[in-house]
Amino acid sequence: QNTSSGKTGWAVSEYLYRMGHDVKVVHGETTVSPPTFLTNNIYRSDPVEMLDSLLTIAKSQNAPDSWIHCAAVLDYVTNEVSNEKVKSGNKNWSINLVPSKKHIEELTNYCEGATRIGFKLESNYDDAQLFASASEMLDKYQLDGVIANHLESLNDRVPRAFWVDKKGEVTPLQDNLALAMIIEKEICRT
Repeated sequence: QNTSSGKTGWAVSEYLYRMGHDVKVVHGETTVSPPTFLTNNIYRSDPVEMLDSLLTIAKSQNAPDSWIHCAAVLDYVTNEVSNEKVKSGNKNWSINLVPSKKHIEELTNYCEGATRIGFKLESNYDDAQLFASASEMLDKYQLDGVIANHLESLNDRVPRAFWVDKKGEVTPLQDNLALAMIIEKEICRT
């Protein structure tokens, strides 16, 4: 998984819980601890194990009616892992990377009828490119909305992010509270 503080995911989870929603969180390694009252958490350090847990939940009799896909899962992984120590002193390394399974894509067929929110992070994009990328994600994964943000805006830039909906409307979000509130509004719409 990518390095992620988990701050946004925990803030959204906390807000939804406080608004009365039943919140289940499947998460990887984060540097921010979850709120102590969020007890329905499933920790998986490996993205493949995380995906397996998500698929089990999606296929269950009591599948969620809303999904918020905000895990920072790597786009590429090594195609093989060495079980041996590599000798020091090698000046050049070659590592082959292959695309990893995208959790949001793998879950799409199992989330029919559910509200689905995605997150899109881009770097070196202007706003128009970011919104186009978020709209493409909306269509590709049959989402109800996308939280789109610039990598450069993660460190206290305002707006913090943008909400892009199915109608193509874009709403600037000033902080994590505004982000959580618009997600909750979308969840309650259905």
